[in-house]
Amino acid sequence: MTSYSSSLAEIDSLKPRGIHKGLSRVEAALRLLGNPHQRFPSLHIAGTNGKGSTAAIAAAILGRSGFKTGLTISPHVIDFRERMQINSSFIPKEAVCEIHEQIKKLAGHLQLTYFEWTILMAFCWFAESRVDIAVIETGMGGRWDATNVVMPLVTAITNVSLDHENFLGNRLEDILAEKMQIIKPGVPCWTGVSQKPLRQILEKQARLTKAPLYFIDQFFKQNHDQGFSIFDYRLVCGLAGTHQKKNAALAVALVKTLSEKGYRVLDQAIEEGVAHVKWPGRLETFSTRPIVVLDGAHNQAGVQALADYMAEQKKRTHVVFGTLNDRPFEEMAKTLLPLSLTLTLACFDGGDRSFSLEELKKKAKNLGGNEHPVLDVTKENWKNYFQKIPPDETILVCGSLYLVSQVRSFMETL
Repeated sequence: MTSYSSSLAEIDSLKPRGIHKGLSRVEAALRLLGNPHQRFPSLHIAGTNGKGSTAAIAAAILGRSGFKTGLTISPHVIDFRERMQINSSFIPKEAVCEIHEQIKKLAGHLQLTYFEWTILMAFCWFAESRVDIAVIETGMGGRWDATNVVMPLVTAITNVSLDHENFLGNRLEDILAEKMQIIKPGVPCWTGVSQKPLRQILEKQARLTKAPLYFIDQFFKQNHDQGFSIFDYRLVCGLAGTHQKKNAALAVALVKTLSEKGYRVLDQAIEEGVAHVKWPGRLETFSTRPIVVLDGAHNQAGVQALADYMAEQKKRTHVVFGTLNDRPFEEMAKTLLPLSLTLTLACFDGGDRSFSLEELKKKAKNLGGNEHPVLDVTKENWKNYFQKIPPDETILVCGSLYLVSQVRSFMETL
């Protein structure tokens, strides 16, 4: 059997295949693999921001209720195996090798993309492990997302804002049209979508599919600090940020809907799952002297939520910001400027979507204000930057999860 490192290298070699808009290859592969996705029930979560946090909280609650709970998310921050979890444990390396070989043997000729391959791996592992339920996060969009082959018990659309416009469209209505295709006939759907025109589109889709539709803000109330109320629960969210309270409320609504379908979800599990969930790279405090906050706010809506949160903290903050070249870089950077003592632009490894050092130096000049240095993010360069920041100040590393992942790995060795 191929070693773990070799298997990972082979899977990584699929990345240049990019994104495929269509389900035909995934469906063909699933048939060859014995349709593993039909051997476990699921929750299916789409949205622009917050879908990963919502999925993680829902999985934490279900796990604490005694269910063997699968979770698939993307992208990973710590480890490739983070993409496939059962009750918070990553898929074993041996299972990665075995399932990779199985897919390669039976479906390797189908020219699957990196994301399609990893989703197939998750579905195979969940089926073989006989999970009681799986929480499935879409990668992008919904209609043509590789996850959109499941027939879930309940779905969620967290919110809709501009992101992946080159694939999903330049209008919010276009993006929603893609994401709402996870709504299945007769299957309840919860959503955090707040814009009235988009809600009307969702209501029309729900009528067409005869799917019960619920808006979370009709049941959710923010309390002080990290507290919030949903249904009869008064809860405290373990993830920082006002936006995470709404994600947590959405997760609670999803699992409570499951309880109506025969899943006994424990009140204590809801309280503990919301309070103690861990989600790396999302307003994660990784150091205290100086404080280092890591956040994968990778689009304008995410950066605005992050900026609002950091402004409330009233800390002296040095921002290290980097994003991929298909994002509104200048708009996002300018949103961060008001809370920055210094704004450093990060050059990091994001594959063929990365900015070069020269490109970032040109962008730095366009931002105006003080000089904005460019940091080539290597282990040694990060160590030098980190050591120059006074211990009573804060470093915020934000933007692409590729950047957050790289800095996080460097922080573990300091």
